[in-house]
Amino acid sequence: MSSQNNTIHVAIELSNSLWLVGARLPGAERSRMRRITSGDTVALLALISDLRSRHSQGCPGNLKHRRASADWARLAVVVG
Repeated sequence: MSSQNNTIHVAIELSNSLWLVGARLPGAERSRMRRITSGDTVALLALISDLRSRHSQGCPGNLKHRRASADWARLAVVVG
């Protein structure tokens, strides 16, 4: 399984009132969209943690253990 197949993609559109968060789990056909109150970093991190948990539930035992013990997030910020 390549690392590309294990990547959870998250995009965040920031505004003064709301953050629109789009996420796609590996193998999913559609993205999930969530709205978070602007500045609510606790909710954003909880959403990312939930996505990670959902993905790791579908992994074989060995991969699940390795993922649980590794750094759980790598962020790439793109400003356009």
